Amino acid sequence: MEVAGISLPAVIGAMIREAESGNVQAGRLVLEHFGKLDNRVKIQVESPFEKFMRFEEVDVEEAEFVDNKEVTDEVVNFAHAVNGIITKDVVLPNRNTRNDNPTIRKNDEKRSLALATQSEKKRLEKIQVQRNMYQRRKRAKEVGLDLLPAGRQTKSVRDGWWDKLEEIELEKFGEIRGTRF
Repeated sequence: MEVAGISLPAVIGAMIREAESGNVQAGRLVLEHFGKLDNRVKIQVESPFEKFMRFEEVDVEEAEFVDNKEVTDEVVNFAHAVNGIITKDVVLPNRNTRNDNPTIRKNDEKRSLALATQSEKKRLEKIQVQRNMYQRRKRAKEVGLDLLPAGRQTKSVRDGWWDKLEEIELEKFGEIRGTRF
């Protein structure tokens, strides 16, 4: 918490910037942070005796009154000094406009996830095809059958080669080893 506390002024600055640009949630957060917005209604009922006791605690003669203008200038100067210290070396990241509409962002993330799973399915299918072709070549070598020539063959040529492979396996082993892929 101590390490993360360093970035709190930057977060508050970003929230203020967002509130100034019209973000209602950021405005509520900033106001709540500074104690200017309270959702609770505070009702305090005091008896006359409690009011009397509270009134007696303050000594009016010892109270110090200051000119309101003087306080305001002093507070403004202090606020500018603190703001300069806080924002001195803080570089805020650029605003991410994808956060403006969470529904669109959610749909985009779903779409990208679906594309990722489709590409993974295609990759696994390609691996399975390669395994099947390896098994096919392995079966043909076991029985001494020449492999199909390189390139794409017609369906009739492939089917004839499969029939021949199954026929040789039946003669040699008494069973067909594997399935047609």
